[in-house]
Amino acid sequence: MIPEAKENHYDLLLSNFAVGLIGWIATSSGIVYFVDDFKGHYYQPGIIVVLHTFTLLTISPCILGVLYQLLPVVVEGKLGSRLLAWITSILWWIGATGFVLSRLIEPGLMPGFAGLLFLAILGLIAQLIWTTGKGHWNSSAIQVLIGSVWLLLMALSGMLMASGYYFHVPALRFVQWHAWTGILGWFSLMILALGTRLVPMFILSHGMNERWARYSGVLLMVSPLLLLPGAISGRAANAALGFALILAGYGGFLVYLFQCVRKRMRRRLEAPMILFLGSFAFPLIAALFLAVGIFDSGSLTATIQPYRFAFASVMVMLLGFIGSATLGMGFKILPFMSWMALQSGARGKQVPLPQNIGISWIASVILWIYPLSVLVLVLGIFWSDAMIAGVLALLLTVGFYFTYFIHLVLFVLRRRSV
Repeated sequence: MIPEAKENHYDLLLSNFAVGLIGWIATSSGIVYFVDDFKGHYYQPGIIVVLHTFTLLTISPCILGVLYQLLPVVVEGKLGSRLLAWITSILWWIGATGFVLSRLIEPGLMPGFAGLLFLAILGLIAQLIWTTGKGHWNSSAIQVLIGSVWLLLMALSGMLMASGYYFHVPALRFVQWHAWTGILGWFSLMILALGTRLVPMFILSHGMNERWARYSGVLLMVSPLLLLPGAISGRAANAALGFALILAGYGGFLVYLFQCVRKRMRRRLEAPMILFLGSFAFPLIAALFLAVGIFDSGSLTATIQPYRFAFASVMVMLLGFIGSATLGMGFKILPFMSWMALQSGARGKQVPLPQNIGISWIASVILWIYPLSVLVLVLGIFWSDAMIAGVLALLLTVGFYFTYFIHLVLFVLRRRSV
């Protein structure tokens, strides 16, 4: 189990999750507004805006908030600098918001906001090195650092894509590599690194061997490199090896999660943990879509454009895997850290348990409707009539999550004022 944190950075955590909530609202609203764009090729302004809203404004702020709170505990040190953490967060919020809005309103402003995001990433990397230097390096800290380096490379590739060419290679060829660098190198590594420590904590699994988790991290660290030759050549170079290593990476972490579940002291798995564990079914679905799009001899791709399979795999990974994992852990982290924040100022007063701080039944509802909304949205890529049902389910999910978050914040404020 993770020991008690030496410092509580609840304000950073809550602020970043609040921005993430705004991102959820903006993402779902964007899908509604640009729903017709999902009927065509994925490289359209509306779809690009929605995907960047989800990645930059929804998921990444949540990762930042958790990192600032958890990394000092993982490395058994202190946060390098709270001031730098706030500066990095604010730079990220402004840069991400401006980047998304400028793409809609004035594309000429995008380089400036991209520069703010670039500065935020450099600040994050400096913070990671600084914080780990106050403690000690371990596999989770290394994964987080490498994931942040991939984030930096993804940002650089995006800036080069905006210029139109990479050394005389058309930028469109790098779209998928740009996407998978973020999905595999940034988001997946963060989920693995943080999940390695959080899952045993929340289900009370003791004496865990992290060997499988470390193997998974190494495989996903190098997997984006295998996709680069295919992007440059325009062919499926190293595709089979890349698929094998990526699936082995997720599979290895599933072995670790299975061991956590088997050794748990808490017999009943709560809805948030089921949502997190179930999120690892989505990489398999994404792999099936990619395999059909790349390796199909023509039986399916003769009637369905191959690019739809690539788009479906990205949607499955982003909304399905990363979205489910983030929501699942969010429903555990938010009440737990709220409980810790209330404990620090309790002054002898009794503090409600974490499960009594949030509205627990909302997580149980989202456990069912959110994965279903993703699957129906992905079905809408191939059959547009299904898109509206997926959008409605996603809006319902966001509405429930908004209610949960606002209730939690008001609960904490009332308790702190007593």
